[in-house]
Amino acid sequence: MSKQISVVLVGIGGYGHTYLKNLFNEGNESAFVIGVVDVAPERSDYYEEIKDRNIPIYHSLEDFYQDHQADLVIICTPIHLHKSQSCLAMENGSNVLCEKPATANPKDLQEMIATRDRTGKKLAIGFNLSFTDPVQELKSDILAGKFGKAKRMKTLVLWPRNADYFNRSGWAGKKYSPEGEMIFDSVANNATAHFLHHLLYLSGDSIETSAEIDQLSAELYRANPIETFDTCAVHLRTKNEVEIIYLATHAVEEEHQQCIHWNLKMQQ
Repeated sequence: MSKQISVVLVGIGGYGHTYLKNLFNEGNESAFVIGVVDVAPERSDYYEEIKDRNIPIYHSLEDFYQDHQADLVIICTPIHLHKSQSCLAMENGSNVLCEKPATANPKDLQEMIATRDRTGKKLAIGFNLSFTDPVQELKSDILAGKFGKAKRMKTLVLWPRNADYFNRSGWAGKKYSPEGEMIFDSVANNATAHFLHHLLYLSGDSIETSAEIDQLSAELYRANPIETFDTCAVHLRTKNEVEIIYLATHAVEEEHQQCIHWNLKMQQ
């Protein structure tokens, strides 16, 4: 069996549950949890199992590095913490898988990239859906010219979220943290960002790249009492001349089924 990867999970509530479910799965032979970091670990559904497995629990990533090293740090914390925790992890010799979005602050993003390049560590953002087999096969077919050249890509995402969703944390739907750090949590920047990423990724000129934005306009709305927006209509054009239309909302009735509609227009 190949060497197991040591993992420290930062943030064991929320989406951190998904990582713990897979890491604790009996079929997982590639990685093990060397530690977890959370300011309120007792809120996690896996708290008792973590203790039963004798996995050390820390309140900060700095505390973890006082005792351990890790091959990989998985970051599932609020958006405004992503930059500092990612850079700290890379500075301490760990590769990083950070949940999306990377950050809401463009300057922070440049610092994350610079730290990655300087340390030689890997930094990945969790847009995992774009790297599933069906999407990879679709992009390969587009690049091979099976459908002609991409002209327009459009998606509609109806993803119901009620007040409980926005009340689940102190940062949901917020523009800034109490310390003034950018959050800008929204339907586009967080929950349905996968689908916007799909459009840009599928429009990219190579299997490794996404298209760059040349022109962008958007209409932003909110039906819920939040600081940002829960509904958007985004129209953009990429530098390689693909038109992209992205329509997404959380403001739909609870009984509606999740709806994701794709439309790709190709020029033969």
